[in-house]
Amino acid sequence: MAEEDLLRARIKLVSAERDEVVSSYDLLSRVGRLSLNGLRLAAPQYDPKVHFDQVKDKWFGLRTPDGR
Repeated sequence: MAEEDLLRARIKLVSAERDEVVSSYDLLSRVGRLSLNGLRLAAPQYDPKVHFDQVKDKWFGLRTPDGR
């Protein structure tokens, strides 16, 4: 009985921690700060024009932008 209660408590803790993380990202999204710059991520900024220029003359579904 006590082991089951402990297991249930641990599951509730993990669920609460997950909910906290999801809620924080939801809040960032709602205030407009869920972006590459808002999160201060060290990743290249996606530019849709660059992707468009890479695939504009390709036939649909035959090749990816990097030539595969």
